[in-house]
Parts: sequence; structure tokens; C-alpha cells
Amino acid sequence: MEKIKVIDCYKRNYVIPCFQREYSWEEEEIKELINNIKNNNKKLNYCIGVITVQDNANELLLIDGQQRLITLYLIAIRCGLITKKEDIMLNLEYEKMIGKDNIFINLIKKEFDNVPKKLSNGYKVVEKSILEEEIADFKELLKKVYYYEIHLDKNIDINHYFEVMNSRGVQLSKSDIVKSILMKHLKDNEKEKTELNNLWYKYEKMDDSQNSYRDSKIPKTAYKSINQILNNNKEDDEDISLSLKNEMDDNSILNFEYFLLYVIRLYKNRNEEEDNISGEFNLDDLIEEYNDYFNNEDANVLDFINCMKKMKEVYNKYIVKYDDSNENWKLGINNDDTILIQSCLRVSFTNRKTMHWIYKTMKYFYKNNNCDGTNIKRYNEKMKNYIRSEYIKKYIDDAKDKAYKTGFDTPNIVLNYLDYIIKKNYKKIISDIPEVEGLEPQNFKFKFRNSIEHFEPRHGDNAEKNREWLDDFGNLALLAYRTNTRIQNSEVIDKVKFFEKNLSEYSLKLQIMVKVAASKGWNKEECEKIKNKMIELLENDCNNIKAN
Repeated sequence: MEKIKVIDCYKRNYVIPCFQREYSWEEEEIKELINNIKNNNKKLNYCIGVITVQDNANELLLIDGQQRLITLYLIAIRCGLITKKEDIMLNLEYEKMIGKDNIFINLIKKEFDNVPKKLSNGYKVVEKSILEEEIADFKELLKKVYYYEIHLDKNIDINHYFEVMNSRGVQLSKSDIVKSILMKHLKDNEKEKTELNNLWYKYEKMDDSQNSYRDSKIPKTAYKSINQILNNNKEDDEDISLSLKNEMDDNSILNFEYFLLYVIRLYKNRNEEEDNISGEFNLDDLIEEYNDYFNNEDANVLDFINCMKKMKEVYNKYIVKYDDSNENWKLGINNDDTILIQSCLRVSFTNRKTMHWIYKTMKYFYKNNNCDGTNIKRYNEKMKNYIRSEYIKKYIDDAKDKAYKTGFDTPNIVLNYLDYIIKKNYKKIISDIPEVEGLEPQNFKFKFRNSIEHFEPRHGDNAEKNREWLDDFGNLALLAYRTNTRIQNSEVIDKVKFFEKNLSEYSLKLQIMVKVAASKGWNKEECEKIKNKMIELLENDCNNIKAN
């Protein structure tokens, strides 16, 4: 495996074999690549993925990655990095066989009639996406961009390899590259290599899942390892179908690639007492982090593998998952408060890039891997302190100047954690707000409510009259997006009737608001009372902040 700078890729002698299909990227894919490079101007390096080749005399047969590499050539022509025939090192095998001139020559000459339509259209997209005045800056950005080049063994039947990849719509995963980095350090120890390979195959599934999701429930592409690709059979097809169903049912928080990113950062900091970590968990950094850390002879791969095994045990046992089949949260230990705290965090931070609480949890149980009551209680307090200090106190301090009129700027974690406090302090709330008697907070569960609801609607008949308090904290609650879309502009009286049909399904704060509105109506005064009580609950809880 080699790390290739994009600015140098034009000097490599690539050949596209006859069995490859023609260029097929559309405007969306081309713009996505260009925009990713443009948006990377604050980072030192940016990896655009992996291409697969096989050595053939003095040439590199391009097995996977043709679309990206051709697009890079279109970019190079646009930016003036390739200006004449002698600059072109990417060739099509069939053109060489029949002695035809390279198609990129016609693009340089702007002779689009002599270029396949997809390719000429692609170049026109590149022209529109990189304006003349942007070329100089874009060329500088290209110096930070690289990819990894995997060399297939000469004994592999590349026609079979390509046929399988093409028919299944799969491509190599980042985790495969990480495995190859680790394999390199095992050198000629076949036993250890076999153990690593078996471990990888087992862990790739995470919670019985083999599919890597791109921040979406439905994957654009199913990613598989080289071994899985080459050992394609009917049983494999059934495994993929089953694993997709299981991930949909289980909602595992981390797929394998994100798990690897968390593990390498934990491993690098495993001996440090502090568990603070800043920045995002960005998969663009995955290969770079492993390559940088293990790019020396002293790297202890076996020690890392043992650490990864322990991290996987911690992940399975101590990280909450949601089971769609019975609509319940599950955890490998029996502690209701841990489930409640973690599910609160889970529904508040749905982007894997910013789930720092998982890092903190895995770091804690890596060092304290036992289930005694004292240890679990200490963890629960640690996570509550984290929420209080990092989110609740900051919100209170910032919102106080705005009289808590924060509207859509209110962080989800504040409203979710407030529900946690309400559940824990329900008896005290009844004495202060008697209208809420009869609620059943013991049955409350956190769900993926991610849309801010204005109880008094922002666009209802009374919106202008009540404008001064519409964004008030007392008027806000979290709903599932689909529910909010259905009732967002309904008047309060109609919302009350709607929510009362199945009140226990909603946020505890919203349940309180519905009870009050049903009993007394909803106006500025009632909204103010709710706000004051809810802020008081948050402030009192923040008084419990302790040093971790």
C-alpha cells in the first residue's frame, strides 16, 4: 500500500483495462469531490479514498478507482496541470491496442465532439465548478489531497475480482486499509496475521452488521473487505440482507469504521488520566491516524489488538443500544439510571462525529471494567457532571441575558436532560404544579425527538399578539420531526386534544405543558411559570457539579 499525493498521481503510469466500464460520474459526484477539496482548506491533509491496482510490467492496471482518477485528470486539465500529450500518463488499454490517440488530448484541445458524452459533460461540470479566478487557490489545495493505492497480488484473477465488485456494487472500505497497515507490522508471522484477519471479520459486523452507513439509514454502497468480495457466494447475499435488517432493528451507534477511529484515539491516550478530547471524530482522518501512529518499527500492533479487543467488550457491555423490535433501550449491565443517562445522550447527539460521551464512557470502563454498584454509580455521576458543565450551565449562563427566549437555538441536550431531571424529581414537581398529577413518569423513555415545538405556534392566529414570548423556554418542547410537521401551526387547544390521546409518548416537559393548558389554558403567565420552574430545576441540578 502506498500513500499518493494527488499532485503526483499524474506522473504515474496507470492503464484502464478493457473490462472496465466507461466513465459514468454525473454532476452530483463530480461536484461532491470538488467541494470536499474546497472545504478542506483548513486542514493539512485530505484523503479521497482508495484505488486498487495490479502491477503489470511498467504499468499499473487500474482495478478500482477509475471514476475518481479520471475526474482528477479532468481537474488537472482545467487547472493547467496537464497541457500537452506528453503530460498524460493515464491510458485506456483498448486505445493502446488499436493505436488510437488518448481521449484526454481532445479535452485539452476542447474538441468535445471526439470525446464520449459522459466525459465531455464531466469536464464541463468541472469548468463550472472551478471558476477561472479559483484555479490558483485550487491548485494549492490539491497539494494537501492524497489517496491510498492498494496493490493486488499478481496471483489474483483481476477479471474475477472486477466482475464481483461490479456486479455487487461494492468497494473497499477504510477498515480494509487500516487492516493492511496493521498487517504490515506483523511481517511474516502467518499465525498472527490469520488471527487478525479472523478478528477483523468478526468485528466488521459490530452488532451483527456489515454495512457502513454514510450518516443515513440507507447506504448508497455496501462496503466489504477484499476476502468477502473474492469469496462471493449465495450465503454471503443472505448475510448482507440479514445484517442490514439487524442494523435497522438494533441501531448500533458506531459502525466498524467509527469504532476504529474511537479505538485509535483511546489507545493513544490510554495511559492518561484525563478523558477530555476536542474536535470531531471525522472518518476522513481514519487512515491518516493509523498510518501516522503505526508508521514506525516500534509500533506494537499486538498490544493495540489486545486493546481493541477490550474496547469491543466495553462497547458491547457498557454502551446503550436501541432495539426497534421492542422499542426499548438495552445495555449489558442492569442499571436503569445508566440506561436513562446514556439514552438521553444518544438521542441528543445523533452525529457520530460529535459523540464525545462514547469516548468518555469507553475510556472510563477501559480503566474500570467491573459492574459493582459503586463503580457504576461513580460513572453515572461522571456523565451527569459532563452534561451539566459542558451544556446545561453554559446554556443557563448564555440564555440568562436573553431572558431565556432561545427558540430554535435551544440545544436538544438541554431539553432532554430536563426530562431526566423531571423524571427524577416528579414528586417535588407535583407539589409545585398540582395540575400535573396523574402523569406516569416511571414509564417515560427517551426517543429520537429532534424538532423544537413552539406550543403556542409561531404562525397561528395569535402569533403576532404573542410574539414577545413565543421563543420563551416555557413555550418549547421536543417532538419527533414527523409529529411536529403535522401539528406545528395548530392552535394550543387543538394540540392539547391531539397530545392527550397518547400523552405518555411525549417529552415530560410537553406532558406538563399539556396538563397545565388543559386545566388553565395557555398564555404568557402560564408559560412564564413553567419557564421559571424548569430553569429552577436545571439550576438546582447544576449546583451538584463536582470535579470528575
